[in-house]
Order: sequence, then C-alpha cells, then structure tokens
Amino acid sequence: SNEKSEVDDKTDLSLSKQRFYYEKILWEPKRMSNNSLSAHVISGTLLNQPGLLERYHVYRRKYHDSLEKMEDLSDECEHNLRGGEELILASLKFGNRLNGHNGVVHGGIISLLFDDTMGWGYEMLLKSPRHKDINNMGVTANLNVNYRAPLPENSPAVMHIYWDKTAGRKIYLRAECTSPDGSITYSDATTLYVCLKHK
Repeated sequence: SNEKSEVDDKTDLSLSKQRFYYEKILWEPKRMSNNSLSAHVISGTLLNQPGLLERYHVYRRKYHDSLEKMEDLSDECEHNLRGGEELILASLKFGNRLNGHNGVVHGGIISLLFDDTMGWGYEMLLKSPRHKDINNMGVTANLNVNYRAPLPENSPAVMHIYWDKTAGRKIYLRAECTSPDGSITYSDATTLYVCLKHK
C-alpha cells in the first residue's frame, strides 16, 4: 500500500498540511514485469546508483476528506499560484555522473525526468472522476523544455506536475523543476499527451 503524508525526505520538501497532503507512489510490480523494470531507463539503469539518480520519490497530491470531491475544491486548490491543478510532486537527488557541462546536470536527463514524471501525472488523471473519458494508455506527442538556470551536480531538486486542460483525447500538462525551497527555477516544461483509442 502507499505511504501517506510523513514523507521520508520531508527535510527536503516544504509541504503544506493545511488543505492537502502528499501520498507516496510506489513502483507497481503488478503493472510492470521484472523484465520491464530492469529494462526501464530509470528503474533499471539510473535509479539509486551512486553518482546517477540517487533519489526519485514520486508523490501524488491528495486533499483531506472534506475536499476529496473535485466539485468541493476551492479556487486555491484548483488553480494555485503556479497555474493549473497540481497532480504530482517528485523529490530528486542528482549525482555527479549525469553531467553535460562540467558540474551541471545534462539537459537530456532533466527532459527525461520531466517526461517520466508527467507520465505519473497522466496516471493520476486516469483515476480522476473529472476525467472519466480518459480510460486508456496515453503517449507523449510533444515535450517542450525551457532551461532557466544550471542545475548543479550533487543537488536535490523538486518537480511539480500540473494539469492544464483536456480537449477530447488530448491532455495538456505543465511542469517545473526547482530547488527544494522553490527559490530557483531550473527549468519548466509543457507536454501534450494523447489518449490512445481502444482497439
């Protein structure tokens, strides 16, 4: 089962406990075979390896019982200051073997993590009562990344994933990668997911 609220890396995150909490998402072996997990570029190659991706903890944003129903959410919850409805938060720790320029995490690694973490956002929409028509696997149609500041090696970072809008089978998400305290925006991204038709 998923772990709630008291995240194990809470010292790296500033979590509001007033209106919502974060629930950790665990890798689900039932959905991915051992072969798939070992072949996955993150879980099979980068994750938990010294100098590589030393932490990748993914959390979904959940509201307290009185706010669980989508129609009960306030404007603050629906459209926070960063825009859109937050779906996912990921706590990251980069090592010193993922660099492009000396001492700086390669932009391709950042875009890879944007794509994967926004995939978790899509997964959360599948479970949302507001998105009953999204009931099948989605794929990335495009991913646009803006690099705002160098992300130093051996640094922690946080990714926030937001739902922007849905138009038919098209789902628009946005994201940002920041320092844990939010004072530095390293990069931001937008993506278009397309829900595949049932065969």
